[in-house]
Amino acid sequence: QIWITGLNDLDNLSDVERLRFVIYITTILRSYENAYFQWRSGRLEDDTWHALMAVVRDVKSTPMYSQILDVRRHHFREEFLKYMDELEVGDYSYIKTSK
Repeated sequence: QIWITGLNDLDNLSDVERLRFVIYITTILRSYENAYFQWRSGRLEDDTWHALMAVVRDVKSTPMYSQILDVRRHHFREEFLKYMDELEVGDYSYIKTSK
């Protein structure tokens, strides 16, 4: 419930839920930042990195992504933030619809 609500708008969460969500997403972004620098140093294979970035592009397309960075941008290294800012946005859908 927190995930689906938070993806669309952090303001729809209670204070406790919002804090939990922000901490969770910050932790995930921190792991992506670590993977970025592993990839840049040649310790992470390109195909693994591109698979990780497919997920990041989708999450970046949600309304909460910019809300999280408004609050936590200062937690990340500038080089990683520049990469993320330039990364193409995906098309996130948490429910697969059948036609």
